[in-house]
Amino acid sequence: MTRPATAARRWTSAALLSTLALLVLGGLLRAMGPALGDPAHLEDLRRVAGMVLGVCTLGLAGTALLRHRDRPGVLVPALVALACVGLQGFLGTRIVTPEDRPLMIAAHLAVTQVLVLVLLLARESARLEAPAPLPPDRRRVFGLALLSAVLVTVQILLGSQVRGQLDLLVLGEPDLARGQWLAALGTLPQVHREVAGLVGMAVAATAMLATRCTPRAPALGRAAAVALVACIAQCVLGLMLAGRALPPDAQALHLPLSVVLFGLVVAVALRARRAPASNISASAACPETAPDRPTPA
Repeated sequence: MTRPATAARRWTSAALLSTLALLVLGGLLRAMGPALGDPAHLEDLRRVAGMVLGVCTLGLAGTALLRHRDRPGVLVPALVALACVGLQGFLGTRIVTPEDRPLMIAAHLAVTQVLVLVLLLARESARLEAPAPLPPDRRRVFGLALLSAVLVTVQILLGSQVRGQLDLLVLGEPDLARGQWLAALGTLPQVHREVAGLVGMAVAATAMLATRCTPRAPALGRAAAVALVACIAQCVLGLMLAGRALPPDAQALHLPLSVVLFGLVVAVALRARRAPASNISASAACPETAPDRPTPA
């Protein structure tokens, strides 16, 4: 009999929290480092968060290898998560030229997205639930959440290019006024904003349908509502960046929050794929129904 992967779920939760800490600290260092004067304390905290993430993914991989080798849904994401952390460490040690910054920012964010994705997959696969067919509403929520995740990924890639091009612009034209930075990048910021609008519509549609599922799914509705709140916060930060000449505090949160939003919509998609509680109970009570046979006279 397959055992519940309780330890694996705990390791994945700790790894996700460590990833969030790394994102926030990295955003603060990148956007507000010069304003902090001595950012050594934040850098030390970031190193500690990185070590904690390494320990968590190592613990997850070890638990999966020792206890759940027969469960590919737990084992494979656990090993991929460990590889992602190793790759992030390798990328962090490389010397980056100014011209390579846009590419390196995109690479860091892409690896972080993969890490968040496989951690969520491992956490979901660690659950033990009887399989059951999904109602049409849940399938639609899953599709919309998946579309939202794809759009968020596109937005993150565009945002990483905006961030990297801004770094190059500041190095090449240090006397350019901060309020003119975005205009100097041409159409890239506008495309980024248009994709953000598509993300907002997709996440809002996901939340609307999730809260009106038949049969009712309160937990799914709450998860979708949290994703919508994060999406609204991201839009507010974007408006602040465009309207207030890229304030450093908003810059520090904008890209990390986009990765958080990606994780939230993926979590909604995974939750939508769970069978409703009524279906699970019915499946557990009667796992297989024998075909009807004629009653003897």
